[in-house]
Amino acid sequence: MNVATLDFMIEDEPFSSRAFRDASKATCNDHLHLGDWVVKKYTPTSITTIKEVLKSTVEDHTRKQVQMHAVARNITQRFSSKVPAEFGDSFQYGKVFYSVLDDIPVTLEEFVPGEFRKYVNNNGACLTSPVEACDEVFAKAQCLVHYSYVFTKRKMMLVDLQGSMFQLYDPEIATTELTTENADEYYFCAGNLSQVIIDEFRKQHQCNRYCDTMGIEDEY
Repeated sequence: MNVATLDFMIEDEPFSSRAFRDASKATCNDHLHLGDWVVKKYTPTSITTIKEVLKSTVEDHTRKQVQMHAVARNITQRFSSKVPAEFGDSFQYGKVFYSVLDDIPVTLEEFVPGEFRKYVNNNGACLTSPVEACDEVFAKAQCLVHYSYVFTKRKMMLVDLQGSMFQLYDPEIATTELTTENADEYYFCAGNLSQVIIDEFRKQHQCNRYCDTMGIEDEY
């Protein structure tokens, strides 16, 4: 295993604190990693959930977080590679790495500037754009979720789509089967609400012109 050590300057106070993780801004002076980054670590409550509910470790769950992001990034890259010219702009995810801070597993992610918006909730709910200028992004986000379900042959669904316009971050993946074959391990992370999410999205989503453009309206 190749392990790289980099020096980051991390701000003392998180710029975002949510139910599961705190996010702190960081900068790196390494010429290959210049720019702003985000260090995300689990809250004490989430650590309890990981250990007592999921019967896992913080290390394993953090690695699953990176794995899940890699899957979401791959699906989105495939989606974006298939959009025709008339589709217009498409989505992308930045890179996420596993790291350790003060002996605690964390993720290190590329910082996404701009105004945050959530397009599809982690419970599968399709959200409405608050401003007309963003209607296109919200509609395309639903199209991406729809595509992810079809592309994976109805095995999983990319949800919790959020970010700044077409730059996404912090996805969740819902799987049709919540646990592995022996039911001894959960697929992906604590946000996987499995078939409940999938059913909710399917109930709310109405195929739009971007689904038509991608040719997936009849495959749902």
